[in-house]
Amino acid sequence: MEMNVSKMAKLAFFLAVFAYLSEANDVSSSDDKLSEILKRGKIIVATEPEYPPMSELIKGAKRSSVTKCFSNEYTAAEYTGFEIELANEVAKHIGVEPCFVNPAWIEIIAGKWADRWDISFDSISITSERMESLYFAQPYTSEPSVFYIHKNNEIVKHFTDLSGKKIGVSAGSIFEHYLEGTLTLPGQKIDYRVKNSEIIGYNAEIDSFRELALGDGVKINALLSNIFVGNKALTDGMPIKQLGEPVFYTYIAPVIDKKQKRDPISFINKINEIIMKLHDNGTLLKLAQKYIHLNTDVVTPAKNFNVQVLEQYH
Repeated sequence: MEMNVSKMAKLAFFLAVFAYLSEANDVSSSDDKLSEILKRGKIIVATEPEYPPMSELIKGAKRSSVTKCFSNEYTAAEYTGFEIELANEVAKHIGVEPCFVNPAWIEIIAGKWADRWDISFDSISITSERMESLYFAQPYTSEPSVFYIHKNNEIVKHFTDLSGKKIGVSAGSIFEHYLEGTLTLPGQKIDYRVKNSEIIGYNAEIDSFRELALGDGVKINALLSNIFVGNKALTDGMPIKQLGEPVFYTYIAPVIDKKQKRDPISFINKINEIIMKLHDNGTLLKLAQKYIHLNTDVVTPAKNFNVQVLEQYH
């Protein structure tokens, strides 16, 4: 009888230890961002509602009838664009449903998302300043930045002719930082060719194109944007033209908030793995050919970028 009591005591002890370890593992799992997303069954993606060809809400689109997306989140059926298809591919490889939200650009790049969304595919360039608030995953495109002027403007011939002029940009963007002379890009030296311009900021980048289309100097004299959006505007017949060659290049990558409740490192590593797989199997190149109608390969340079050189975490 004494032996049975001893065995029972030992068994109770080991069961208590096992329960403690199991509980500890559950806590660890709950603190992991990727585990949370898998348990939830959906990934919440922040993006732009009007940023063709990268992301765009489809007018009149019907919401998916069977979805885990909340009523204030958009389903994949309601969006189109390069970054939307990329987000869909990422979700598929993780094994969850993508749901989309469209917070203000400033909110996204500022970080401190309060866990309202998990990741952003929003044409966000890697900069030293943004690395203070955001983790960057493997880039999916490289982005040429270009000045545009009204097509009837015959006075402006060179970048330097824009010094002191009214230039439109997306507020808080790399383009604004360039005009301010404060842009820093990891591993790159910036040649600031335009001085003392009057910077006109827009919440939606497409609005700068619309105001430039009104005529030279009616609202602005020029704008600085990426060639993807500029090329789409030209294709749509906007009365603008490109001014010279790109003034600088950046790398575009998914971003994840540094300030969140759960550990994001395994999630970031998973995103890196998926992006590289989409590079290797040609998916990203096909998406670029479908949505970004340029003669320049903007995908391969992003594939060759070594995200580890950013030394974001250990």
